[in-house]
Amino acid sequence: MKRKKVLTGCILVAVMLIISSYLGIALFYTDGFTFGTWINGIYCTGKSVGEVNRELISQTTYEEILVWYDSDYKEVLKFPEEMIELDYTDQLNRIFMQQNPFLWYRNIMAHNEEGLRGGYSISPSIIVKEDLLRQRIDQLTGVKAERARNKSVRFFLDDDAGYVFQNNKMHILDETRLFEQLLFAIQSQQDAISLEETACYYDEPLSENEKETADTAQRLFDFLDFTITYDMGDSDVVYDGAVMSHWIATGENDLDFVLDENRNFTWNMEQVDQAVVELADLYDSYGKPHTFQSTRGDLITLENGTYGNELDRKKETAFLEQAVLERKDVLRQPEYLRKAWAQGLNDIGDTYIEIDITQQKMYFYQNGECMIDTPVVTGNMMRKRETPEGVFYIYLKQKNRVLRGPGYAAHVDFWMPVKNGIGIHDALWRDEFGGEIYKTEGSHGCINTPHDVMEKLYDMAEIGMPVVIFY
Repeated sequence: MKRKKVLTGCILVAVMLIISSYLGIALFYTDGFTFGTWINGIYCTGKSVGEVNRELISQTTYEEILVWYDSDYKEVLKFPEEMIELDYTDQLNRIFMQQNPFLWYRNIMAHNEEGLRGGYSISPSIIVKEDLLRQRIDQLTGVKAERARNKSVRFFLDDDAGYVFQNNKMHILDETRLFEQLLFAIQSQQDAISLEETACYYDEPLSENEKETADTAQRLFDFLDFTITYDMGDSDVVYDGAVMSHWIATGENDLDFVLDENRNFTWNMEQVDQAVVELADLYDSYGKPHTFQSTRGDLITLENGTYGNELDRKKETAFLEQAVLERKDVLRQPEYLRKAWAQGLNDIGDTYIEIDITQQKMYFYQNGECMIDTPVVTGNMMRKRETPEGVFYIYLKQKNRVLRGPGYAAHVDFWMPVKNGIGIHDALWRDEFGGEIYKTEGSHGCINTPHDVMEKLYDMAEIGMPVVIFY
C-alpha cells in the first residue's frame, strides 16, 4: 500500500511539472510568436512582428521582372533599389493574432507545405513608387522601339520581296495598360509578364483611304497567287509573286497600276521577255568558258569546245507570256536549241570523260564514281599535232573503223569522235601508253587508248556524253 502511494505521488509530481512547463512556455512567449513558429524558414519563437519583418525583408531578393513582348522577344526590367519597398507586417500581424500562446502545441502538430513543423509561407506586400516605375518603362528598348515605329499603312514595291503591304496600325503597345499590368505583376512579386497574355496590344482602325489601299493590295496578291517553276537540271528557277511583282504594268510610279477594261491588273510583257533573256544568259553554256575540277586537284577554265546548253529563247518567250496570262501553277522543262548531257549551272555533271594531256591520263566518271583510270597517248607535240583543249562530247560511236589521213590509214576496233577527226580509239600498234611518248611519238591528235580499256569504255560511254580535254 505504501509503494502504491509513493507511485501515485510521483505521477502527480510529474504531471504538475509537465503542466507547469507547458504553462511556463506559453507565458514566456506571450509577447512574441508562440513556441515552435517558423515563417519562410526563419525561426520566430518569441520574436516580435517588427523583428521578424526585418529578418524576412533582409532575406528577400526581388530585383527584376522579365517582360515578354511576344514569343520571340523579351527584355529584363531591373528595379532601382529605391523603387520598391517590401513589407510583411500585415501578414505577420494576421499570424500573430491567430496564435494562442496556450495552444503552442499546434505548432508541433502542424506542418506547412514544405513539411516544416509550425511553418508558415507568406509573401510581402510590395509598395511601388510609380514615378520611378514609369521612368524604368521609358528606358525599355522595346518601348522605345514601339514609340519610334511609324504607325501607318504602307504599300510599296520591294526589290526582293515584291509588293508589300504593311499595316503598322496593328499590334500597337498600349502603354497605359502596360503600366497597370506591370505594376500589378510587381506587386504580386511575379518573375515574368507576357504583354500578349495580359492584352497590352490593340489595333487601330483604318481610314477609308487606308481600307482602299488594303483592298488594292489584296487584289494584287490574289492576282499574283501562282508560281511558274523552271526545271533547269541541277536547280529550279521559281517565278513567284515576289518576282512577278516586277512584271506588273504600271505608270509613272510603282502604285500607278495599268488596269484593263475589267479593272484587272495587266502585265508589262517587256519585263516578262527580259526574264527569259536573263534565264538564258545565266544557264546557256554553249560557246562560253567552262570551269572544271580536275582529278589531279586544280580548277581548270576551258575557253573552247563544242559542248553546252542553249535555250530556245523564242519558244520560251512565247511560253512565259502565255503562262502569265493564264496565271496557273506550272512546272516547265525548257526547250533547247542545243541540249547538253546535263543541264544546270554545272552542265558537265558527274558523268564524263576526262583527259589530262599533261599527265597523259584518261578517267571515266559515272555518277561521280571513277570507273576507268588509264594511261593514254595524245597528239604528237613535236609535229604540232596536239590534241585540242576544251569541252567536247561524243557525237558518234563506231566499231571496226579505218581512220584515214594524209599518209596513213589505221584500223581501230572502237571509235568515238569528239571533234572533227579527233576522237578516242584503241591503238593495237602501241605497246606502251602514258609517260612522255606523246611529245615525240604521239598520235595525229586522237587519244590512243589501251585496247582492253577502250572496249570497256566503248560499252559504258554514250553519245552526247561530255569529254573534257586539258593540259
